[in-house]
Amino acid sequence: MPHQKVSVPIYTLYPPVTSAQFTLELPVPFEQKIGFIAEVSSHCEPVRTAYVARMANHAKARGYGKVASMGKCNHNDETLVQLDKKYAGDIASQKEERRHLFVKATEKHKFSIVFLNAD
Repeated sequence: MPHQKVSVPIYTLYPPVTSAQFTLELPVPFEQKIGFIAEVSSHCEPVRTAYVARMANHAKARGYGKVASMGKCNHNDETLVQLDKKYAGDIASQKEERRHLFVKATEKHKFSIVFLNAD
């Protein structure tokens, strides 16, 4: 089945959104995912940071692939930074809309790691 685009206002997914419209694409088929693990962290808690670093070393040693860290912690991937620049005018003050960038940044990875903040 070919990869199709579906146009959906982002506010149907992440309310409340008041301005920009994004194109929501159908999920990337697993066979076309080129990255191994994507991880985004904004709070650099010592245990979390050490865990991700250890996981990255393990994945590299076993030949699984790269753990793409796109947040402030263990930063080694520019995908999220590039998307932030691309959509800067549209989402500068829209925290809820910015979540769409996380989905876009991680969609071509086989796995995404999410940590809840303790605060």
